[in-house]
Amino acid sequence: MNTPSKNIYLVAFVFIVAIAIVAWLYVVNKNNPIQTSLLNPSGESATDTVPGQLPSAQPARNQNADTVQELPEPPSIPGQKIDAPEISEKYGQYAFETFEKDSDLVGKIKSVYPAFKTELMYVSFPSQAYKMDDGKEYLALGGCTEHDCGGTGMVALYNLTDDKTYLAKESTSQIGFEKYYGNPSEDEENIMLNYYLSK
Repeated sequence: MNTPSKNIYLVAFVFIVAIAIVAWLYVVNKNNPIQTSLLNPSGESATDTVPGQLPSAQPARNQNADTVQELPEPPSIPGQKIDAPEISEKYGQYAFETFEKDSDLVGKIKSVYPAFKTELMYVSFPSQAYKMDDGKEYLALGGCTEHDCGGTGMVALYNLTDDKTYLAKESTSQIGFEKYYGNPSEDEENIMLNYYLSK
C-alpha cells in the first residue's frame, strides 16, 4: 500500500533525476559546438552544417544595400592548396578543433589582434593547408560569430614554417577584408583572400 510519504519520495527522486539529465545535456552541448542551419541570401535554407561548420559560400549580400554581390575569383597565389593529413591530425579540420588542440595558437592570434576570442570564430569553415613555391607551409582557419556571421568573418593564417600568425577581418560593406593584422606580406594576404573566397 502506498503512503503519502512514499509518493513524495518517488516524486522527489524523479525530479532529481530529471534535473541531473538536463544538467548533463547542458554540459555536453556547452562543450561541443552545436549544429546550425544557415539561410542563403534568398532566404531559403542552406545545406545543414556539421558542428561549427559553415555551408559552402553563397553570393554575399551587401550590408548597405539590398543587392546580391557575386563572389569574385580567388586571387592566384605562388603555391597551392595541399591535402596534408599530418597537419589535419595535429590541428584538426576546423578552427574550433584547432583552438582545442593548440591553445598556444590562440595566444599567437591575440599577439596580433588583442581583442581575439575563440567565440569570434565559433562557426568554422573547413581549414586548408597551403604549400608555397618557396617551401613554406601555412594553415588557414576561418569562421564567424555564431548567430551573427554577416560581417563578422575572420581568417587566421598560421605560417607553420616560420611560426608566425596573421589575421584578417571581414568587411561589412564589400566582399573581402577590411583590415589585416600581424603585417602579412602581399602573398600572405592573397592566401587569406584565396581561402576566404574559396569557402
